[in-house]
Amino acid sequence: MRSSSSQCFGDDGSLGKTVWTISEDRSGVLRIGADSGVWRWKPGPPLRESAEPRDVSGLALTEDAHILASTFGGGLTQLDDRPGARPAPYPMQPPIGRTRPLAGRELNANRMLVDRDGGVWIGTTEHGLVHSYRGRTDVFTKSDGLSGDIVNFLFEDREGNIWVATTGGIDRFREFAVTTISSREGLASDAVVSVLGDRDGRLLERYPPDVTQARQRTMKIVELGTLASEIIDRLRSLYKKEAPKRVPLAVNEVIGEMAELLRGQAMRHGSSLRTDLADDLPTVVADRSRSSRC
Repeated sequence: MRSSSSQCFGDDGSLGKTVWTISEDRSGVLRIGADSGVWRWKPGPPLRESAEPRDVSGLALTEDAHILASTFGGGLTQLDDRPGARPAPYPMQPPIGRTRPLAGRELNANRMLVDRDGGVWIGTTEHGLVHSYRGRTDVFTKSDGLSGDIVNFLFEDREGNIWVATTGGIDRFREFAVTTISSREGLASDAVVSVLGDRDGRLLERYPPDVTQARQRTMKIVELGTLASEIIDRLRSLYKKEAPKRVPLAVNEVIGEMAELLRGQAMRHGSSLRTDLADDLPTVVADRSRSSRC
């Protein structure tokens, strides 16, 4: 998508049924992981670099110019940065305190990130977070203080902090000092599915959709639309000089309707609108279209 136009790729079936990941490295090379393998998308025309691996959850370029690919349930593989390269296992030392490397199921990668120092971060679907750097491998799980064992997103900010979004909150890694932020610290929800930073350095997080809140807001829109329609009908009747239709009216209800319509305009001018109405006002008989003009 660019501006107001969009273009679709893969209609010829070359990408397969699914594009799993899109990644741009620091040199500006854009790659995608699809059912049909790993593609170099730009610069230049799209070029398939390898038919394997598939089910790719993340792509990155390592310090030694290898393409690193994380896969769902298959661990890590690396490729030479050239067309037709064959994947090879990514060498990873056993984690601290263990005698064997992590198995593929333990590296069931949901997200992957290569940071500015060349460290590899792997967010798994049920085994927490794995960090590999200069021959050392560390594993962080909920029992180690991580907010959750299911990692949804990884993000590196301009200061080099690594933000980890899990089903239990957000964790910040900086020189291995971990800060956990959850609903207890003010998050709207513990389940965070992505993290980004804006130009001012503020952290933006996205939560799973709140169906109840969406339903309430939709009902409010419907109510306001119905109210606006009723007012238009009353004005139409007034302009046609139809005979007044006197009906019992609750004064508080009429004032509340007008306040709701005027509140948005007041806010745009930096003002607030509040009402302080008695609960025991009597019902009056009047034409509703004329009462709305008061």
